[in-house]
Amino acid sequence: FNSCHRVCVCGMGILQAFSSFILTCSLVVASMSFLYRHASIFRSNLSQQRMWILCALVAIVLQLFFTFGVAPNAFEGLPHFYWILLMMPLTVLLVDELAKQHDLKLFTLFQRRAKLMFDTLLGMHSPK
Repeated sequence: FNSCHRVCVCGMGILQAFSSFILTCSLVVASMSFLYRHASIFRSNLSQQRMWILCALVAIVLQLFFTFGVAPNAFEGLPHFYWILLMMPLTVLLVDELAKQHDLKLFTLFQRRAKLMFDTLLGMHSPK
């Protein structure tokens, strides 16, 4: 019973380490979308964001140290459906880009409406 418990705890540690690595990668990708409010990640210049790059690299390196410190073979022997989790950061990126495009469309609509209202009110009270 003790050896079975040890194997189960070791397996849980490997899965937790792998899942925390995927979560960290997803959070880094999600934070990438907060750098520019309306610009797409693919059209923006990320090389100007040196502090974000430094923080993202530190987070990923620390997570790798933790992952391989807890479970040196964290990426070996995982069930096949856990490899689907590697698609999680790409899914986060896709959802963030779609939300940003929708937000940009609403923002430009509200800006046009505000400009029209301002021009109308300004023209109404200005001397001729």
